[in-house]
Amino acid sequence: MRDGSYTVAQLMWARGQQTIWTMPNVYALGPDGKVADGCRALEALRVIHDLGGLFQNLRGARDRLQRGIVPSEEHQEALGEPNPQAHDAFRLEAQKDTNPVRPAERRYLQGHGREAYAQLLARLFEELFPTE
Repeated sequence: MRDGSYTVAQLMWARGQQTIWTMPNVYALGPDGKVADGCRALEALRVIHDLGGLFQNLRGARDRLQRGIVPSEEHQEALGEPNPQAHDAFRLEAQKDTNPVRPAERRYLQGHGREAYAQLLARLFEELFPTE
């Protein structure tokens, strides 16, 4: 999932879509220039955000991994191939939310309310990212 995010971020940054999430140094890289085994704090926040709001990205990454597809490697291969008929493509897709955490989140909100949920998230965040 991180390899795909890094690859897309590189493309977007080069095309002028420069945001905090497409900055080149958000992602921890190994000496080989590929995404490192560990990640930086900001990247960890992105992963947590994506797992909560874009769970389909995790499923897609799992599917790619099972098929042996590595986005950064595919991009490098594509750079070497001539593409005389490059064009923009757009896709609109509707998907069912299959995040298994979502039903538990809804039940917690219904049973305890938004304030309790916000406090729970604050405690979790503090546990994951303690102030030292």
